Amino acid sequence: MHRSDYMIHSSSPSSSVSNATDVFQVELNTIASSFGCLSGVTSKLHRFLVERGYVTKESGSFPEFTDPGVGLAEGLASAHKLYSNPNALVMMVVLPGENNISDQRMLEYKLWEHHKIGLIRKTLSDLADRGKLDHSTNAFQIDGHEVSVAYFRAGYDPTHYPSQKEWDGRLLLERSKAVKCPSIAYHLTGTKKIQQVLFDKSKLESIVGKEIADQLRVCFTGLYGLDGDDVDRVKEMVLLNPSNFVMKPQREGGGHLLHGNSMVEYLKTMDKKELADYIVMSRIVPPPHDTLMLRDGQVHKFKGISELGTYGVFLFDGKNIILNKAAGTLLRTKPADSEDGGVYSGIASLDSPFLV
Repeated sequence: MHRSDYMIHSSSPSSSVSNATDVFQVELNTIASSFGCLSGVTSKLHRFLVERGYVTKESGSFPEFTDPGVGLAEGLASAHKLYSNPNALVMMVVLPGENNISDQRMLEYKLWEHHKIGLIRKTLSDLADRGKLDHSTNAFQIDGHEVSVAYFRAGYDPTHYPSQKEWDGRLLLERSKAVKCPSIAYHLTGTKKIQQVLFDKSKLESIVGKEIADQLRVCFTGLYGLDGDDVDRVKEMVLLNPSNFVMKPQREGGGHLLHGNSMVEYLKTMDKKELADYIVMSRIVPPPHDTLMLRDGQVHKFKGISELGTYGVFLFDGKNIILNKAAGTLLRTKPADSEDGGVYSGIASLDSPFLV
C-alpha cells in the first residue's frame, strides 16, 4: 500500500493555481503511507458543510468521492486471503506510545467492518521478545496468533531501531512467510535514491518501455545524484542557483529537507561519503492560494500551498499481479512560507480538493 505525492508547479511566482500547467511528483511512499482514513473523514466533513450551507462555496464541485480507508482495507484483506489461513490475523507494526492512533484504529475497524478480519498491534521489540517462526511451515506467530499480513506503520526511520532488539524483530519477521506490507525490498524502492535513478531515461525505459516511460516522465522534476562522477558538476549547478533546488536524504516522515543557506553550507562542508546519502531535486514552486485553517479552535486565513497524494494498493505473489488499483486521495495544505513539514509535525492540515 503506497502513496504517490504531487504538487502543481509554476515557473512564475505570480501565477495562480488555475494558470499553472505542470504537476510534478514529490515522492513515492512505500511504507506507512498514513492519513488515508482521516482523509476520508475530512472530505466527508467538508462535503457536509457545503451541502448544509455552512460554507459558501465557489462555482465548482467536489470530485467523485472514494474512501481511501476502504481501499486500503481491501488491500489488507486481499493479502490475508492470499495467505490462505482464515484463522490468522493481520498485524500492524507500530511505535511504542504511538501518537497517530486515530488513523490507524480507523483502518483496523474498516478491516473488521468490511471483511471481518481481526488485527493486532505489536512493536518491533515485541516481535523480538515474543515472536517466533514455526520451523515446519515458516509461519510467524506471536502471543498465540499466526500472522497472515504484517503491515508496517513503523520501521521507516533510524530512530525506530534504538537497539539491536528492534533489528532482530524486523529480521525475524522478514524471514517468515507472512505477507509483508511492505517487504524490505519494496520498502527500499521508496528511497529517494531509487527515485533519482529512475529519472534516467534509459533506466526507466529498460523497465517499462518507451511509451510508458514518456508518460511517467511528464511528472518528473529534475533529480540528481551526489555520488559517482557527476558530484562536482551537480554541486556547481546547485551553488550557482541554490533557490532552485533542495537536498533530500534517504529518510521518510518529513522534516529532513535541506534548502537555502543550510543546503549551501552542507554542500560546501560535507565529504563525498556524506554527500552520497543525499540527492538533489529541482525545487517545485506551487502557486499559493487563499485558504482557511482551523488551529487551536481559531480560524486563520492565509496564503497556502497544497500537495495531493494518490493511494494505491498492489499485491503480487512473485508470479502474478493479484491486485493493482487506485484507492483514493489525500490533500494536505500548509502556509506558503513553510519550507518543510507535514500534518504530523503540526505544520500542514488535512484538506479536500475542490474543482473550479
